[in-house]
Amino acid sequence: MKENPMVRKHFVFVKEGLATEKGTLVFTKPANPNHVSMRMGEHKGEGLGETIEVLVSPLRDFMERFGHDHIDILKMDIEGAEYDVLEDLVAQDYLPFTQLLVEWHWRFQVPGERKRRRVLRVRGRGRPRRPRRHRAAPNPPPTPR
Repeated sequence: MKENPMVRKHFVFVKEGLATEKGTLVFTKPANPNHVSMRMGEHKGEGLGETIEVLVSPLRDFMERFGHDHIDILKMDIEGAEYDVLEDLVAQDYLPFTQLLVEWHWRFQVPGERKRRRVLRVRGRGRPRRPRRHRAAPNPPPTPR
């Protein structure tokens, strides 16, 4: 990743992922090297690429390491691990952020929608919001003849 010096003044980049506990997680790369999304876990025989191990830590560890007690925005795109991480944060009642932005990978979860709704019930700090889904425009009405 090419770093932008202006961004560097406001953000800290670490080569480590977010998880429920400190350690490593396995991710499977896509078969096509031009694609960027990986998938959590090992998925041999599914037509995907090689696996890699990624260092991971819980949010509390990152917060302590960098001396933060609150963050404005937590943005998650963690390839299917978002369900476990959010359930863990809710169970601990540890929600040190004002806004939460999540890229949901519900196609990897069964039943993803029900689990996502349960996670979003962040103990009275909001109510579940239906995701915006892109829909094709409806067919126009037939023209009278």
